[in-house]
Amino acid sequence: MVRQSSVLLLLFGFLLVGCASIPRLEGPERLPKLVYQEPLPAYSGNVKELRLDIRVRVAADGSVEEVDFLRSSGDRSWDSLAIHQIRKWRYSPAMAGGEPIPLWIMQTIRVQFMPPSYMDLAEIVCPTKEVADSLYTRLRAGEDFVTLARTCSLGPTKDQGGILGEVDLRTYPMGVQEVLRKLQEGMITEPLEIGNQFVIFKRLSRVTPSFGS
Repeated sequence: MVRQSSVLLLLFGFLLVGCASIPRLEGPERLPKLVYQEPLPAYSGNVKELRLDIRVRVAADGSVEEVDFLRSSGDRSWDSLAIHQIRKWRYSPAMAGGEPIPLWIMQTIRVQFMPPSYMDLAEIVCPTKEVADSLYTRLRAGEDFVTLARTCSLGPTKDQGGILGEVDLRTYPMGVQEVLRKLQEGMITEPLEIGNQFVIFKRLSRVTPSFGS
């Protein structure tokens, strides 16, 4: 069997396909939301799609502590590699009584084979939709993206004016990927919800280095 050379695009059941997340603790007021996903490995065999059921324990800080396959791919070697990647994912933590808590969730994942997509991006990370909407209005009125990122963003790229550089779009939740894939150079997105924050992205122009003769 020939190993697929294409990469994997992830669709998350409880977030996108309508399969509910099932908490193992009672009474959480807010369930975990996907923030970052490490792409899964390529799969051996001539298949277009895999459907997996997994159980994930999300720690109070949003990291993944444990992963169990409830329905696997049928390839133990691939399952082991996939678990290694899933352990790198990040979520916004579940909340109960105003405090972050660990929580087991169940997810259905539909894995599709698609080519990779890379893009040069900058970001402004906002705590609420109201703040993000206000900054989006200011950007649309002509204010400078880098300046607003340095003064208003909550992201780790704040000091760099929000510049992320080249990004693998597969690391974002599917809904965010879909918006970014359509973004033209120099344009900005409306505020996009990622975890418990809202992010405005700008697609940067890729600079082709010039070489002297």
